[in-house]
Amino acid sequence: MADCASITRGICVAESGDGGNSWQKPSLGQIVLNGRDTNGVRITGIPDDVSTAGPCVITMPDGRYRMYFWLYSKSPERTRYLAAESRDGLKWQAVNFDEPCLVHHHDGIPWVDRDGPAAWNSWRDANGTDQARFFALRRIRSNDCTTVYPSKGGGYDMYSVWLLPLAPDSPATLPDNLKGFMRVIQHRTSDDGLRWSEPVDMIIPQTDDPPDLQFYYLTSYPLLNLRIGFLGHYRVVAQTMDAEFTYSEDGRQWVRPLRSSWFPRGPEGSADSLMVYMPNSLIDQGSHWLAVYTAAAFDHHEAAGKAPYQLHGLRIPRFRFAGLRSIASDAILETKVFVLTEPQLVVDADIYGSLKAELSDPFGKALPGYRFEESIQVTGNSSEHRLAWKGTEVIMHRFDAVRLRLRWTGGTLYGVA
Repeated sequence: MADCASITRGICVAESGDGGNSWQKPSLGQIVLNGRDTNGVRITGIPDDVSTAGPCVITMPDGRYRMYFWLYSKSPERTRYLAAESRDGLKWQAVNFDEPCLVHHHDGIPWVDRDGPAAWNSWRDANGTDQARFFALRRIRSNDCTTVYPSKGGGYDMYSVWLLPLAPDSPATLPDNLKGFMRVIQHRTSDDGLRWSEPVDMIIPQTDDPPDLQFYYLTSYPLLNLRIGFLGHYRVVAQTMDAEFTYSEDGRQWVRPLRSSWFPRGPEGSADSLMVYMPNSLIDQGSHWLAVYTAAAFDHHEAAGKAPYQLHGLRIPRFRFAGLRSIASDAILETKVFVLTEPQLVVDADIYGSLKAELSDPFGKALPGYRFEESIQVTGNSSEHRLAWKGTEVIMHRFDAVRLRLRWTGGTLYGVA
């Protein structure tokens, strides 16, 4: 066991049978603090006196585990994103300490967060004229908060932070601890998960977003043919962090339907009242997903000197990430043209009023017998409301190209299948 009394941050293990309140911290026999065994993970292949944080664990094609993490040290100054591998998920060996996946501007290279000639001049003054090395490091620059996932078609996807320069008086930088820059999300790809492409896409606040908005992180989860994501929605003036819902069909272009917090932070003074960081994966518990997220009752600017963050649990009803709500008046939804492949049409909805449906041809003309007038009313809370019409059966239009219209008052519609 290694005595690591100088470590200020480290990666640890906790276990739970249900993901609820019964978490245990097993003694691993790897790291000793103040003479006591701990649940801390020691990663070989890196110095003993460094700190580690931000673990992201994936399963590799051969069954081994790979953990991506940030390494921090003060002497020498290093902040870099590394990979370690393990066969049991407990004993880890770093595989790229000298050739990291990413480098931070605190890795002894403050020019990383600069652009253009200013960056080159800073490098040349400190390190000489090795331009190839200069560009190799600039290519992998970042600013922490990173996640990595296996790609659907093979290889790996990475989502991390890129810094864009801002005007000194921009509201997106004034109260921030990183003045002059905006955090946005960069997307990189890799065949082996160790050597990464340059950024191939970025998620940047749009002109109709709040002027002080920055994106701090992106975590995601595969769901059917989509990736469900959560953006770190960082409001610089208020110094708050929320989770914003997003989704993507290809992992590259992300849709932001809400443009705001996906779920509320706790009330003032509560443990999750100011900052929320979503996990890099969700736990499938059958009827719902469990998100074990990190929260804080202090703002971003105060984070370095405050008490520890806390872990909280969020239960997400299955497939109910977002819905359309009608309260006092009718809401109407019309789908795109689709081929009806199943013998039934099912809606996922919580309706305390009433919902009716209409089936039409591809050009929008209601099919005889499938108008709103013939629709059998739907009410109640179910993920499997079956749509039906008086005297007709949906199966008669199986494999036809159709549209579906839904009209409801009082309730929330989550999905159609």
